[in-house]
Amino acid sequence: MSRRGFTLIETLIAVVILGILANIAVPVSWRMRDRATAAAVVADLGIIREALLDYYAGAQAFPRTARWGTVPSDLVASLPDGFSFRRHEFVRYRWVAYGNRRRARTGREGVIRARVTGRNRAVITAVGRIYRGSTIRVTSRNIYVYLE
Repeated sequence: MSRRGFTLIETLIAVVILGILANIAVPVSWRMRDRATAAAVVADLGIIREALLDYYAGAQAFPRTARWGTVPSDLVASLPDGFSFRRHEFVRYRWVAYGNRRRARTGREGVIRARVTGRNRAVITAVGRIYRGSTIRVTSRNIYVYLE
């Protein structure tokens, strides 16, 4: 008697093994994607910070505050071509310039804010771990990078 194909038991064992492997691989890939997004956010924060300092060197003042996801019009020339204050569908940036009163009280010129929306709280946590630079504060939805 020649045997053709697989038995039901062999097929079930193969499906169970594939299910176990998928159960291991999917969360790992989500974490890696979140870390990659966090690295991109950190790179963006560095680019924005350098552009703000470049603008300040030329104008002796920081640009005015802009809305979420909107590049301040004065800052466009200091940023790389095509740079946006929106990354993917769930990360937006905002520059907030401090007025004289708040600057005197805090000793800071302003803050670059990054807001992460949606399920990606892991991105915020990862940014807090890997960011090396000026003063940073991380909350449940926002990342604040202060310029001093």
